[in-house]
Amino acid sequence: MFVVTNVYRFKKENIKTSQKINIYNKYIKKRDLRFHIR
Repeated sequence: MFVVTNVYRFKKENIKTSQKINIYNKYIKKRDLRFHIR
């Protein structure tokens, strides 16, 4: 659950820096895939 809150905080704090958001989203998607495998 803390991962989700971190995503929202990260997006709110860095709305202007789209590149960082894209990199962060890619990282989250990889983690999501691992969770979905379970």
